[in-house]
Amino acid sequence: MKEIIQQIINMILDLFKEKKPPVKLLNTWGKPLKGQFRISSPFGMRKHPITGEKKFHNGIDYVTPEGTPIYAVVTANKYEVKSQPKGAGNYVKMYYTDPNGNDYMIYYMHLKEGLKLTTPPERGQLIGTTGNTGASTGAHLHFEIRVKFYGKDAYQPIEPLQFIGG
Repeated sequence: MKEIIQQIINMILDLFKEKKPPVKLLNTWGKPLKGQFRISSPFGMRKHPITGEKKFHNGIDYVTPEGTPIYAVVTANKYEVKSQPKGAGNYVKMYYTDPNGNDYMIYYMHLKEGLKLTTPPERGQLIGTTGNTGASTGAHLHFEIRVKFYGKDAYQPIEPLQFIGG
């Protein structure tokens, strides 16, 4: 029994050794929008603008004129353009692995259109334009970053401003 417990402890310790915590590397993340745009809904608890329920908001919402260009904040490993009519609307999902081996999913939601590219975009490349699709109250960009911590299976939402600045 003692050996089994020690094996389990060693397996758990190995999981923590596999990946380092996410670290913002100075000047490696870009901004999804050029210019200054007001954040209408920050990361964290909020009253949902459509349902009125108090819910956790996994990203940040930038109010923009419809058709505002959106840019890749990192060079992606993988890139998808999808649509979820009753939720995210038209959206882009990017996958990225940082130099420490941490895996990220980056979402750009409620787009007028996401550009269907033949290769994953590089940091700063145009990937779409803002819109008012899905469950939305007006033209904006919902921007969200999720990270897979320490070998866990699920991606967890994290505060995007710590990576892209204010």
